[in-house]
Amino acid sequence: MGVETRKRTDTLDAAGNTTAAVGKGFAIGSAALVAFALYGAFLTRSANFNLKWYITKVDIMNPYVFFGLLVGAVLPYVFSALCLRAVG
Repeated sequence: MGVETRKRTDTLDAAGNTTAAVGKGFAIGSAALVAFALYGAFLTRSANFNLKWYITKVDIMNPYVFFGLLVGAVLPYVFSALCLRAVG
């Protein structure tokens, strides 16, 4: 194949890699939200079974705690992205 063909296939390959990375980011984000939702549902249901004594450390129903957990979950990805950007 010629140089022109190689240039076009490299562009398509880069677009495919970017699309895959964005899809993985959405998957990770949705998994984190689902985990928080399941934990919130567990807290709600545990109140019905008098298990409040068991769950006292993390109150995900508090908006400040929920926001803090989201920010804390995102920070490793932010720093990893900054490191990759610095190397690239």
